[in-house]
Amino acid sequence: MAQNAYRKSSNKTPYTYYSRPGPMGQLFSHYDAVNEHWQIGVIGLGAGALTCYQKPSQHWILYELDPLVVTIAKDQRYFHYLSDCASQAETIIGDARLSLVKAADQSFDLLMIDAFSSDSVPTHLLTSEAIQLYLKKLKPNGIVAFHITNRHLLLKKVLSIHAEHLHLAALIQEFQPQQDLPLIAATDWVVLANNPDVFKPLTDNNAGQWQTLPLYFDMQPWTDDYSNIVKIWK
Repeated sequence: MAQNAYRKSSNKTPYTYYSRPGPMGQLFSHYDAVNEHWQIGVIGLGAGALTCYQKPSQHWILYELDPLVVTIAKDQRYFHYLSDCASQAETIIGDARLSLVKAADQSFDLLMIDAFSSDSVPTHLLTSEAIQLYLKKLKPNGIVAFHITNRHLLLKKVLSIHAEHLHLAALIQEFQPQQDLPLIAATDWVVLANNPDVFKPLTDNNAGQWQTLPLYFDMQPWTDDYSNIVKIWK
């Protein structure tokens, strides 16, 4: 959903929020070296830039609410990510939470939640119930990655409070390009896991770019019955 990606990506290079120097580039660089056979899910398709991290040995499932987004992402007049990088990926159209319920438990090594960069945030993907659903679908050493770049909302507060209440390991990277590179954008990502040892490749190899998610005490956890956008307004 709302991926800001560069059009006509025939060189299979993900840009902007998904660049190889950025948080997701780092994540795939380190974990592909450990295991290239991950099962990966993406909530929010956008242009499909993230799929250019796909390896032939991996199975990717792309969850997208809006069928028009899928149509545009597949239209090679505008984007080539899906055609060049992920022609074998499975696409499921519909509300991601409802679709994900049908997936087998402990089936994913990585779930990427990429639905929050616009000014309309699907809060039901950020509730305690949603987080617990993601964790249920992860393998024991799996990771949930949240793209939280947002001009208006401090989404890291929501995830920090969930991590504290659910006793999860949590890291954040607020990435700033080290030099003025074209199409490399500043971007914020949070990763959550049950097992803190899972994050050693990130913390050991990225010169402090991944940091422990800060704690917040001024807001209760979001649930399916409660959310408060005002509390996270920047």
